[in-house]
Amino acid sequence: MVHQAYNMESNTCFYGKLMLFGEYSVVRGSMALVIPYTNVSACLSFENKNDLQMQQQSNYELRKFYKYLKINKFASSYIHLDAFFEALKKGLYLQSNVPSGYGVGSSGVLVAAVYQRFKTKKILDYVALKTLFSSMESFFHGNSSGIDPLTSYLNVPVLVDADKQVRISFSIGKKDINVFLIDTKIKSKTAPLVNSFLQKLENDYFNKNFCDFYIPCVNNCITHFIAGNNVQFMETMQQLSEWQLEHMKPMIPDRFQALFAEKEKPFQLKICGSGGGGFLLGFTTDLLKTQVFFEDENTQPIFLSESY
Repeated sequence: MVHQAYNMESNTCFYGKLMLFGEYSVVRGSMALVIPYTNVSACLSFENKNDLQMQQQSNYELRKFYKYLKINKFASSYIHLDAFFEALKKGLYLQSNVPSGYGVGSSGVLVAAVYQRFKTKKILDYVALKTLFSSMESFFHGNSSGIDPLTSYLNVPVLVDADKQVRISFSIGKKDINVFLIDTKIKSKTAPLVNSFLQKLENDYFNKNFCDFYIPCVNNCITHFIAGNNVQFMETMQQLSEWQLEHMKPMIPDRFQALFAEKEKPFQLKICGSGGGGFLLGFTTDLLKTQVFFEDENTQPIFLSESY
């Protein structure tokens, strides 16, 4: 393999991401829709800041990732490991404000940053790049679709369509569907939740319910969201939210389960990322009523910009 020159001084920053739809289901063949979350970002750096302890901890974590790549023959064939190791010895760390355990891509930005700086060649095919990122990110979660680091790397909305093709050239005509986040103030660990969910899928009844109802529900949500079919979207979103509350309750923090179950609310909620804490994702077509609702709840939702 011919190695491209890598840029040791590159400090490209990568934004976090929000998987609007497809968490858990995309690895079972559903569609998925992910957008950049530009409120947070990260980049690899040697810069000497004041927080030496953070830098040392980040360098330590990167060394563990390096060791994983070293024994992962597929991933390591695309990463210049010698250069990565030399950079680690010089103090390389991830300068980041992407919160870990919040479903906004803390591992994805790291994977994108390592690939960008130490890649042996540039992969132009997005499906192939997603496959590589899946292999790399599996270090953090045990199971990864690769779509999170792909979104951070490309910095555009990414759609995995019904044919499992990766699309980045598409328009989102969501019209008056507003997207917002709720901070649960709880840090979540992805791997245990993913492992627990995979065990549930071994149950024939749950697996059939998941494949026959939930995956089509996810696909319909994405289709209606992109098309801007507000009424159909909110109806389907309610079905998805109710299914998550019934079948994925461990992924919804206890004090927010009543909010999922509330019948008269002007919005619908779903988990963000693996769930278990971090952010919750909300969707509404009535922005004013939703803002008033949360004033009574003493909660400050974070409404997304229209940048996507």
